[in-house]
Amino acid sequence: MAAQSHADIRKIVGILSLHRHSDLRTVCSAVHVVFPDHNDEAIRTSIDLAMRLWLTLNTREKSLSLTAGKTPIIRWEHDSSTMVNFVRRQFPSASAFITGAEALLDPYFSAYNLTRNCQVTIEWTCSLADHLSLDLKTRRLRIYPLKICLYDHGNASGTSLSATALTGPIISRSLIQETIWSLELLFPSDDKDTDDFLVRSGKTFHNDPPFDDLRRPLDLNEYHHWRGRLSNLRMIYNAEPRSLRHALTDRRSTLQLYTLWTAVIIFCLTVFFGVISAVTAIIQTRTALRSLDVAIESLRLQQ
Repeated sequence: MAAQSHADIRKIVGILSLHRHSDLRTVCSAVHVVFPDHNDEAIRTSIDLAMRLWLTLNTREKSLSLTAGKTPIIRWEHDSSTMVNFVRRQFPSASAFITGAEALLDPYFSAYNLTRNCQVTIEWTCSLADHLSLDLKTRRLRIYPLKICLYDHGNASGTSLSATALTGPIISRSLIQETIWSLELLFPSDDKDTDDFLVRSGKTFHNDPPFDDLRRPLDLNEYHHWRGRLSNLRMIYNAEPRSLRHALTDRRSTLQLYTLWTAVIIFCLTVFFGVISAVTAIIQTRTALRSLDVAIESLRLQQ
């Protein structure tokens, strides 16, 4: 690997930022000028590392997939695509417009309620492209919690280059805004259950800026990049509980919850009074049998 220090990574990030509208071959050539004693593989590996640290995208060789865990690998190939196009290709805008009630999320939609009512497991990811990805079989939801990185991308280049050399953040401002919205949507800052959940998870991104745009749009059509993944979460959230235990704690439908608990209470009372009736009947039967035995014994003595 050509990059051996933090300073080396900053140099490569600077080159990437200056050549954001160039293809991979051009970028590799520019990096090779700064690190002339390293081969192409070392240059490419260093570029992948710089992009992972700068853009929080899991760019790496497929041969290194075992070190990536469950996070999908992204490859910038030697084609004609520029770095800007490569990055933005990972976050396509939704084309389908959702109509009617299907576009609206429940006001109590949150990560905490997904875990409690829908048996969803939260996994944290450092790859922005993996944000909100959901495994429908295992119900494992991946969340990107690095809000401070999004804030930095939206307000600065993250390099030591002058502002005149930049044409805006590599990650589009609309994607940055939507991702921050989605974090506020799943982890509302005014919800105590959510606060307790984040404390247990060891996450503190509620304390990171921005603090002036804490919107949590409930209309899926306001999300252009994350609409599809949020739609999958809505489907899971609105599905029927998978077990009686979850149904008894599911507060999404107050009427349904009251009806279920009423049925449970009636059932328990029926069983309770049924047991009392059975015990009373047994006691009465035993008392009657004893009375009969006494009567028979009295008749026998009289004879």
